[in-house]
Amino acid sequence: MKTDMGIVFEKISSSNKAGHMLNAEELSRALYMSLGAVEAALILLKRDRAIYSPAKDSHGPVWACTPVINPKKGKKALAKAIAWNQNENLVTKPKQIKIADDLEFLEIGKILAIEYESNKFDGKKRAYRHDVTGSRTVSISTDGTVIIVKPGFKVTKRGIEG
Repeated sequence: MKTDMGIVFEKISSSNKAGHMLNAEELSRALYMSLGAVEAALILLKRDRAIYSPAKDSHGPVWACTPVINPKKGKKALAKAIAWNQNENLVTKPKQIKIADDLEFLEIGKILAIEYESNKFDGKKRAYRHDVTGSRTVSISTDGTVIIVKPGFKVTKRGIEG
């Protein structure tokens, strides 16, 4: 049995594919659901970043599905992960990440290094530090969910380059 969130998301998705964006009242009428149930589902879907509001009409926000990054189903990510780990048994399935396109970013400074823990090469966890060469700016989304480094890095079998 589908939840209200699932039903509302499917309707938003099918409407978007047809070139339309619906507001809460239109969703309520189209789905024969109470306005309160639709609004509750919209709040949860927005919280989970499954939808966003790119515009408003006279009855409030209209809704669109959040674009999915990596539309090629992870083929490029998988190839990079295999090169990175140098051991196909250590590679985990690539994940699709949904990011709302209405995020705003704040530049916070220059990045000096990246430090992370990985089990690449032999499956044993180790800490790795990459001192950044050149000038790279780091920005963070105002909601704190995304960090961007510009210009980006290359990921090779030797690790992070740049």
